[in-house]
Amino acid sequence: MQTRRALEEWRRDYDTVRPHSDIDWLTPADYAAKFTSQPGQGTTHREGSAPWRVASITADLNRQTLVAPG
Repeated sequence: MQTRRALEEWRRDYDTVRPHSDIDWLTPADYAAKFTSQPGQGTTHREGSAPWRVASITADLNRQTLVAPG
């Protein structure tokens, strides 16, 4: 139980207190808020991160069609 508490404390510090150079010196929580607070952005959708479906799912995903040369 002590390990879980220590890990949770570290995660909270990492995500909400410490700024990260790769994301313009923001905390991960602040960086994520830039996207989730804007309506219509992909990260606000429950089914995925794209603002609309990128591909349709079909039963023939791996079917290849052979074309005769010439």
